[in-house]
Amino acid sequence: CRQLGYSRALSAPWYAAYGEGTGPILMGKVECRGDEVKLQDCICSTISCHHDEDAGVTCVDCYPNIRVVRSEEEKNQHECVQLCKEQFGENWNLVVPKTSSEYLCVIQ
Repeated sequence: CRQLGYSRALSAPWYAAYGEGTGPILMGKVECRGDEVKLQDCICSTISCHHDEDAGVTCVDCYPNIRVVRSEEEKNQHECVQLCKEQFGENWNLVVPKTSSEYLCVIQ
């Protein structure tokens, strides 16, 4: 959920609760602790999986007027403002850098 800009996950149902996906399965048997920044930071294996086991997530936003945006590289203030607008729309602006790669955006 953080990777999508939400505060936290409300639930993470299994067994294709939102329907079965198609195509290659990129991650199997995924185990997250809850503090990961990206899904790719979770532990996973390449054990054979099937789409009837697909997982989903229901995200919630405790702070609907604030979003976190992430960047692979450090950015200056102007670049951060542009990043907020690109990620969330023209009504969003930079509040303050959270870390060297995470920035808080707020809706105007």
